[in-house]
Amino acid sequence: MNTRGFTLLELIVVIALIGITTGFVLPRISSVSLTGSHLQQNARQSSLFIEQAARYAVRTAQPLRLGYSSAENTLFLAPLAKESDEGESEKLFSSPLKGSVVVKDFQSYYRGVLSAGSMYLNLDEKGYLEPACIHLQAGNGDQMTLHLSPFLGKVAMSSGYADVDEVFFH
Repeated sequence: MNTRGFTLLELIVVIALIGITTGFVLPRISSVSLTGSHLQQNARQSSLFIEQAARYAVRTAQPLRLGYSSAENTLFLAPLAKESDEGESEKLFSSPLKGSVVVKDFQSYYRGVLSAGSMYLNLDEKGYLEPACIHLQAGNGDQMTLHLSPFLGKVAMSSGYADVDEVFFH
């Protein structure tokens, strides 16, 4: 009889203990490191929405408006209204922010800080937009900045409040 090795019962017990330990530890790890905070989740979702908006502008070859509705707490994409049009144009797509996260402001290189009532950026038919930052704020005061690349349609993220001049020109 071979006395080296493990019995089937010993292996089953070890596997069961590993499974039980994983069951207790994994939810704690995943809520902290894998998914991140509500602020980080909303920043990722918003950056994807903005990148898709730039691609949509190119695909449809029409200028669009990327805006924020504070009443609905959503980012939205709408056709760019002509100056002769009255009122707001219909929203094509929207992306709601979840939890206590809101858009604090848009900061445009050309138009400065845009807050309630005038929070929008224009995308041209090539998907280009002006250099800008979108600042997200959680209910606990934490902030993240989305850096909108004017020509590439890409969005970078950073923690805290970053000024548009610091991001693009320093």
